[in-house]
Amino acid sequence: MKYKTYMWKLYQDEHSYCFQSKDPRVKRKMARRKDFAIFNTWSDGTMVYASGKNTTQSAKRTLARLTGSEVYYLRSDDVYIAETYTIVTSKKRPLSSIKLKKRKE
Repeated sequence: MKYKTYMWKLYQDEHSYCFQSKDPRVKRKMARRKDFAIFNTWSDGTMVYASGKNTTQSAKRTLARLTGSEVYYLRSDDVYIAETYTIVTSKKRPLSSIKLKKRKE
């Protein structure tokens, strides 16, 4: 599943930024940080956190670190976007090397 995380400046004259995401991994990271505060929530699981950053560059770097992906800018909406994907792994555990050696013998 593909998730999008958005970041925008809350007020033009202040150094406050909003981060919006549905991705559970990104939401956990934002909840753990001391400089983030819940700004708004929706019933579909979307959460918006507000954070004070001194520069736009610092806020972009924070968004990149939260998502682990590249940040894009949408000029029409004045919003920064980072896309994340769910990691799908197999539930089966690989055989250990000891079991493999016993099978080969």
